[in-house]
Amino acid sequence: KLEENYLIEFGKLDIGKLNWKIDVSETNYKIEIRLKGRGFLTGFYNFEGVYEASGFLESNNYLPLKYKHVWKTKKKERVVELLFEKGRIKKIYQMPTEKERPRISLMEIEGFLDPLSSFLIILNGGKKVKTIDGRRTYTMVVSDEETKRVMIKKYKNIWADHNRKDFKYIEINNTDNNFMPDSLKIKFKGLVFSLSKI
Repeated sequence: KLEENYLIEFGKLDIGKLNWKIDVSETNYKIEIRLKGRGFLTGFYNFEGVYEASGFLESNNYLPLKYKHVWKTKKKERVVELLFEKGRIKKIYQMPTEKERPRISLMEIEGFLDPLSSFLIILNGGKKVKTIDGRRTYTMVVSDEETKRVMIKKYKNIWADHNRKDFKYIEINNTDNNFMPDSLKIKFKGLVFSLSKI
């Protein structure tokens, strides 16, 4: 069982706090991330998120069974839940329900993991993981062993007919060689967010 708290910063602004828990046994695993906005920016943009994944271990492979994320702001709330069965998507639940038709045949997707399980594999030394988060599919690829930069490749939007790539990369810093990173940099929607252990 591992647990760490991280400060979320945009530039030098403290915008939130993140709690990350990983619980792995010989046969099962569970990951939970909770984040909440704080600081003076909450007057303009307040946010709260919960991300959860659970599954089982088979021959040292992480196989997800369920992934769920809830994202709340003052104006909206979004819920996405994925159910997996034998490496395939069994069901996708969304709230609000997506009105667009999917641009990808979801039931034919095979060998994709949720984002939390994918990142757990990267932390365990994996180099390439196919990922689905309910809105998009992509591949996490470790492009630089020294800086541990994880690039987002083969990005496809499931519900929208465009090629916009919101998610660019994650950079992992782990100077103490602990399993949980000391800090992370995430480039998303053209912005860079920093997470550092508290």
